[in-house]
Amino acid sequence: MKTTISLMCTLLLLTACGADEAIEATKSMPERMDQMKQKMDETETALGRVFSFEALLKEPYGKNLIPVPFDLIPFATEFSKYAPTKELVEVVYLWVRKINEVTLDLPSPTPDEVFQFDWRKMHVQAALQAVAGTIPRTKLEKIIREQIFASGRYSDAALNLLMLRVRYLRDVMLDASLLSEKMNDVGDLEKAVEYADEIDYIARLRFARQIHLDLTGFKNNDLDVMEVFEPSVALKIWQKIKFKATVNLKVELKDVSGVPGENELLYQENQARYNKALTFVNDKIRAWGVQP
Repeated sequence: MKTTISLMCTLLLLTACGADEAIEATKSMPERMDQMKQKMDETETALGRVFSFEALLKEPYGKNLIPVPFDLIPFATEFSKYAPTKELVEVVYLWVRKINEVTLDLPSPTPDEVFQFDWRKMHVQAALQAVAGTIPRTKLEKIIREQIFASGRYSDAALNLLMLRVRYLRDVMLDASLLSEKMNDVGDLEKAVEYADEIDYIARLRFARQIHLDLTGFKNNDLDVMEVFEPSVALKIWQKIKFKATVNLKVELKDVSGVPGENELLYQENQARYNKALTFVNDKIRAWGVQP
């Protein structure tokens, strides 16, 4: 009997010790979470430095800028993903100023020298647009909170960044790419909807009409950019996508699989995707007070 009681007491003590350890572990959990978040932030910052903005300005990435800077986009996407929000707006602030203020210090430049001078600035502009256009939404929202809502040091640069983002999505990824020709697949429609929704998000910001961009440092004045964002552009894009999707895109039964019945299933899945995307587009058009 004494042995049994002793054993029970020992078990109770061990259980109590385990509970104490669990409580202490729980108390230290917030600190551990903070340490983990700090390490993740440090990792993100380090990766952002590896994928530096200056690396995007290497000559090979600037050979083909029009209509779509394909060589720039993969590296811009990595930079925008890993660079801290403060660095992203600092990059916009610094390089917009460089475009506007750096001059061609030659007494009588040749046409080729003028062309090369302007092309280098176009390269910077394309890189800025690609970076701004590929920033993840959560990171973009953080920039808006830190710089615009909180009247941060780079509030005007943040407004420039938003205009650069719109120009990338509207002019490059939509007008010069997805909407420049017939839509062939449901994936084209879904990607167009994704880009348009990012523009729609910007168009619905309360300060949307303050978004602007001024790039006036080119020798050829026709290359200058002086744009103030017009929120109605979002509706126009939705309507353009609607036209492309209803007139040009037809979901068809295709013989792509050798498995009996699978072609029909794929057709049904693609039709469902098409209907979902088109419903989303129609809802967005209605949200602007217009019947689709």
